[in-house]
Amino acid sequence: MLQIVLIFFLGAVLLCAGGWLEKLAWDQYQDLKKQHGYAYRYFGSVHAKADTVDAGLRRQYNELDLAKAQADRDLIQALSGTADVVRLRRINDYVFRIHKDFLLTQELWFKTNGRYFQGKATMPRPPEYAQDGAVAPGFGVTDQVDNWLDVGYADEYAPVQLTCDVYNGPAGQGYIVTARFMAGGRVWSNRMHVGAEKRNVENFRWRSEGR
Repeated sequence: MLQIVLIFFLGAVLLCAGGWLEKLAWDQYQDLKKQHGYAYRYFGSVHAKADTVDAGLRRQYNELDLAKAQADRDLIQALSGTADVVRLRRINDYVFRIHKDFLLTQELWFKTNGRYFQGKATMPRPPEYAQDGAVAPGFGVTDQVDNWLDVGYADEYAPVQLTCDVYNGPAGQGYIVTARFMAGGRVWSNRMHVGAEKRNVENFRWRSEGR
């Protein structure tokens, strides 16, 4: 009987500890947002929808965390001496938060609409790395029916231009999210491809376009 009581007691302790760790992680996320100065109103929060995050998404989140550290090093090395390191890390952090939230966004969008969200460029051109660009997802003429506001992307200024391309091929559906900014006279991009087809995309790696 005593053993059963001890088991329930330890279970309660672990449950409380898990809740505390989740709250700690969420508080750190909020502190990070304040530190980087972005309102980041992107599609609610993963924290608020934690019950919908399955094992597959958690695995992808872990992959993103590892890729983010490598991307940070790659970007700083590529632009060392020509760009501010703090600013580059700010850009990289923003992009990977977009990637991470978009995994859940697209899963929910697909379940609701039977297809992935498609988003045209969020601004006419990629912004210069030293200054955020004004988000204007309604610019120009397009035949797309989706708008970034439909998924709650309401940031007024951002350090990157975003696009989301989709496909529906013989192997199935998929999407590619691309973030771009200008530095050193070149466009730098970071992509995330999720889908059934094999695409020539280096996931989560910063690359200079045209080289």
